[in-house]
Amino acid sequence: MLFKAWADRNGLSWLPAGSLDVAAFINEEAPSKSVATIRRRVCAIQFAHRMADLPSPVGHSEVRLALRRAGRAKRRRPAQALGLSTELLDKIVAACPDSLEGLRDAALFSVGYDTLCRSSEIVAMRVENLSSDFSSIHVPRSKADPFGDGR
Repeated sequence: MLFKAWADRNGLSWLPAGSLDVAAFINEEAPSKSVATIRRRVCAIQFAHRMADLPSPVGHSEVRLALRRAGRAKRRRPAQALGLSTELLDKIVAACPDSLEGLRDAALFSVGYDTLCRSSEIVAMRVENLSSDFSSIHVPRSKADPFGDGR
């Protein structure tokens, strides 16, 4: 565990850890690590304390303030993944092998592109969900429809 190694280097107890020690760890990690990485490491510290039936130092104000400082020091937007364009879809479909599996994969990519469905929604689709003229498809369950009313 990284926090244990850090505590050993600094002559501190890692279990139980003090809230000021965790805040110092966060302050030291902040210049070189992303906020998500720091939060994940703080969650690991909290988990270690929970497993040892010890009170967690993570809930103290010093730790929360250190996390906020780390977040404000590195302000940047998360990188947006590129969407699937028609040109890219055509390349993917063309790269699918001319076999049963390749045709299946090409069909799944095409249905996903045309319906804008999530992968979990595509997996839940069945042949019975297609209209008789193949012009529409009933999505049985989605993130926005957890009770399965359909859309």
